[in-house]
Amino acid sequence: MLTLIVEDENDVRSYVKKTMESVCQVVEARDGKEALDMLIKIPDVDLALVDWNMPRMDGYDFVKAVRHCRMYDKIPIMMMTSKNEISSVQDALNAGVNEYIMKPFRSDMLFSKVKILGFNV
Repeated sequence: MLTLIVEDENDVRSYVKKTMESVCQVVEARDGKEALDMLIKIPDVDLALVDWNMPRMDGYDFVKAVRHCRMYDKIPIMMMTSKNEISSVQDALNAGVNEYIMKPFRSDMLFSKVKILGFNV
């Protein structure tokens, strides 16, 4: 399994990377633009864990761009964010997010959500 982590905050990205590296391979991007460029180079990503608030291209716009391109339909996307309003969750789901986790979260919570997406972690 190859997981793309899209997160601008170094501490959060490092935490998620360390957590996910215990069960899979990981690639990282610091914003949505860098993540889109990475998907072109590495199209066999199995899972994307995406922060909402980032510079250049935020997670919401990244999700819309990914879901606009049919070749990425198979990639489950989980939004990782501190946005906890029901309207934000609904907006993310409408954009094409498969799962949603609110910050801060523990590794067991992340693994639980990844399992919901069908991965054996």
